[in-house]
Amino acid sequence: IVNLVNQITEGMKFYDALPIIKSNKEIFRPVFTNSTLFEWTYETVYPMLVPDYRGEIGSNKRKMEIDTYKVFLVFLETAFKDESSKIKPTQIMATVTGCETVPPLGLPLKITIDFATDCKPSPDGKPCDCLPVFSTCALSILIPTHTKTLEKMEESFDKAFSMGKGFLRT
Repeated sequence: IVNLVNQITEGMKFYDALPIIKSNKEIFRPVFTNSTLFEWTYETVYPMLVPDYRGEIGSNKRKMEIDTYKVFLVFLETAFKDESSKIKPTQIMATVTGCETVPPLGLPLKITIDFATDCKPSPDGKPCDCLPVFSTCALSILIPTHTKTLEKMEESFDKAFSMGKGFLRT
């Protein structure tokens, strides 16, 4: 780790950033230390969300997408504001963005919410139990529209988080 820190220091010296950082320690402290300044909040995440409705306006497909998005927003707000929530906001945001905290320069893109509307029952006739799919690179979440209740949404996200470790598709 010492070598890594030395490389970063040399890079900052090369670009004349180190003297500026040293002379403005308090301003740069949150960038280099653990700070609540960059914690995700529902109020910072909500405006970043962009639902990608593909169903025609007025169609049943569109209504399912809208209903699923509404449940997702309640799920997300619960995760952020209810400390007893099983799923933690850092877990959601780290999975979606790759960052447990807000990057100092923000995110380069909005977070797209896509919807899986064509789920089929399993071969043995059981209802589909597919899970949300996350793309860290594309900053997107694909949510099955059969997660129509808050309980079902929590269950599917919990299962997706427990099954997906690292950069794997769940």
